[in-house]
Amino acid sequence: MRLRWLVFSFFYLCASGLWAQNQSSGVFAPFVSRLAAVPQAGRIVLSWKNSEDASGYKQVFRSDVEITDRTFGSATMIARVAPNVESHLDTPPSGHDYFYAVLLEDNRGDLYRVFIPYRNQTAAGVRLAQSAESAAASVTGITASVAGETVMVSFLPSNKTRDLIFYRSTAPIRSVADLTKASYSILLSPGTLQVKDVPLPGIDYYYAVLDADLVNSGASVFVTGQNTTASPVQIPLGDLSAKNRAPVERVFPLPAPHVLYSIESGEELLPPLPFLLPQKMELAGAVQNRIDSLIGRIQRPPKEMTFELLPVDEASNLEGEDLLLQTIVKASSEDPGTKETVDKIGDFLRTAHGDRIEARARFYLGQAYYLHGQVREALLQFVLAQRYYYVETQKWVDACLSSLETAK
Repeated sequence: MRLRWLVFSFFYLCASGLWAQNQSSGVFAPFVSRLAAVPQAGRIVLSWKNSEDASGYKQVFRSDVEITDRTFGSATMIARVAPNVESHLDTPPSGHDYFYAVLLEDNRGDLYRVFIPYRNQTAAGVRLAQSAESAAASVTGITASVAGETVMVSFLPSNKTRDLIFYRSTAPIRSVADLTKASYSILLSPGTLQVKDVPLPGIDYYYAVLDADLVNSGASVFVTGQNTTASPVQIPLGDLSAKNRAPVERVFPLPAPHVLYSIESGEELLPPLPFLLPQKMELAGAVQNRIDSLIGRIQRPPKEMTFELLPVDEASNLEGEDLLLQTIVKASSEDPGTKETVDKIGDFLRTAHGDRIEARARFYLGQAYYLHGQVREALLQFVLAQRYYYVETQKWVDACLSSLETAK
C-alpha cells in the first residue's frame, strides 16, 4: 500500500510540474486536429478540424523540413485564415517535399506554439502532383516520308509512358477543329516512335501525333513541324498494274468470309446469330387479336418532328470533345435539316471518341438525317445510339419506321 502511494505521488508531482511548466511557457494550448495535406494537379489541398476549446484566426505554415518547436523559425507563413475556415489551397513550387502546420492565435494575436504530429502538423512530406499538361507527352521532330507504297511517320515524345493519337488528314492540322476533318486516327501505345501508314496514292496527306489525354481535354497545342507536319506527302500513282505492284502490309486485316453453304455437301449453313432472323409465321385467332390490340395502343409519333438537345448539351461547363460536339450541335440547331449539319457531325465522328460521346453524336446525326429527308440513314444512327440513349431515340425510331411504311 505504501509503495502504491509513493508511485501515485510521483506521477502526480510530475504531472503537476508539467502542467505548471506548460502554463507558464504558453505551450499547453488549444490546437486544430486532423491536419491533412493532399496533393492534386497543380496544388496541395490542406484540411483540418477546428478546435472546440477556442475559436480564433489561424496561421498556416509551410517548410522544407518537419515543423517542430525547434525548426519553426525556418517555416514560412503562407496564409492567415478566419476562425470558421477549415481548409486552404497551397500552390508551392514543384519538385520539393513540403511539411505543414496550422497554429491558432489567441486574443492578442500571439500564436499557441504547440506542435503535435498528425494533429496540427504533418509528419510526412508531400510533393506537388504534376498537372495533366506538365505530365503530358510533348511530341517533337515529326517527319513523314514516302517509302514505296507506304508513308513512314516518325516522331519523338518527351514522355514515353503516355498514350498518343495518330491523325491523317487531307488538310493541314493546326487546331482542335481540324481534328474532326481527319480521315483516319488511331490510338498508339506508349513508347511508339514510328507509324507505317498505307494511304491512297495520288492524294496529299498531313499528319499529327498528339498526347491522348490532352486531346480528350481539349488542351492540345499544335506546333507546325513538331507535332504536325508542315507540308503534305503523296504516294505517286505510278504503274498500278498487278504485275508491277509489290505486296503491301495492310494496316487492317481482311474481313472474315461469310460462308453460306457447306463446301462438302452444298447444304445451306446457319448464318451467325446477328444475321439469323426468325422465320415468318402466320398468326390467327386469339393471338392475332391480342397483337392487334397491342398495336392499337401504340402512340403514333407526331408528324412534325423537331430537333432536340440532350440535357448534357444544355450545361455550361463542358470541355474538350464534349464542348466541341456541343458547339457544333448548337450552331446547327437553328437549321438542322441541312446537308451542312450532316457533314459537320459526320466529320466529328470520323475521329476516335469514347462510346458515350459517339452515341450522343449519332443521336444528333440521326436527327439531322431525318430532317434532311434521309430516313433510312437516320434509322441506322438511332439504332447505334440506343445503347446509351434508348428512351430518347424511341420516338425517332418510330417516326422513321412510320415514314418508311408510308413510303411503300
